Amino acid sequence: MEINNSTMPYTGLGTLFPEPHLWGKLNGVAGGAVVMEAMDWFDLLFQGFPFLLLIRKGVPSFLKK
Repeated sequence: MEINNSTMPYTGLGTLFPEPHLWGKLNGVAGGAVVMEAMDWFDLLFQGFPFLLLIRKGVPSFLKK
């Protein structure tokens, strides 16, 4: 089964209103992560994984060209 790299990051965005869910988590980490609990960290990991995978798979294939 092949993964479609162009749509993979959209799974990490979750809700888009008032801001993307992943963006809110990244803002929490940038703000010192004072109120983040373990569930928030796992949420950040699972929501951010598609972006990390896209970078890992996309950058080397882009550099080959």
